[in-house]
Amino acid sequence: MAETSKYQKFETDVINRSEIRGAEYNPRVISEDARKRLRKMIAKHGLVQPLVWNRRTGNLVAGHQRLAALDSLERSQDYDLQVAVVDVSEREERVLNVQLNNPSMQGEWDLDKLTTLAEDAAIAPDEFGFSDGDIAVLFGEERVLNVQLNNPSMQGEWDLDKLTTLAEDAAIAPDEFGFSDGDIAVLFGDERLDELMSDTPEVAEAKNSLREIKEHRAESMAKMQEAQSADFYFTVVCESDAQKKAVLKALGVPDWESFVNGRLVAGRLGV
Repeated sequence: MAETSKYQKFETDVINRSEIRGAEYNPRVISEDARKRLRKMIAKHGLVQPLVWNRRTGNLVAGHQRLAALDSLERSQDYDLQVAVVDVSEREERVLNVQLNNPSMQGEWDLDKLTTLAEDAAIAPDEFGFSDGDIAVLFGEERVLNVQLNNPSMQGEWDLDKLTTLAEDAAIAPDEFGFSDGDIAVLFGDERLDELMSDTPEVAEAKNSLREIKEHRAESMAKMQEAQSADFYFTVVCESDAQKKAVLKALGVPDWESFVNGRLVAGRLGV
């Protein structure tokens, strides 16, 4: 029988809900719409991934939103559940808290495979974890996706003040969380970034180019949320990833960006 990997640093145990304390510094927040979708998924499929709990501090490391959904479904905080148990310092706990929720460390979607996956299994739209806006903007209204376990729109968002405080209190550099230079520039902004780390040439260049993009993206997202069924947006389908990157580069947009403001495109096209 093969030996367990030396890199597996957790064990499983069954503990009572009362032993789990939510980390006060947790920098993730979640919208009411995403909370409802997450609760619906757990109600249908159950909890299929264990929460991560630090035995040394009693803090929950990963799974705050899922635990809140469980409390709601159980209608109490008196139940047992199996958790992945780690035993780490509070500093390492904070690093793991961010890393385990960091989308930039979780890969990207292959849209063709996602579409095929959904079509082959005839998955209905109400089984999706993505919002209607996600499906319409990212994949087209006729494409069907079933990727709930890795769906960022169901995993909450960053509370930037808490994220900054978390890093400062434990002297954690942003790159220890797994963020790329571009992520750091967008998430932390100029002042926060200067406080946490010295600029590399790449970050300095990214900060200047991403500031305007960040503003455009926030404006586009706000409008999309106000009227997801409106027809003021459209999807551009490229023939390859290389072509997509070339188009975004020509527009002056990072190749990881999913949303581009129409005003930016119109300006580049002179319309």
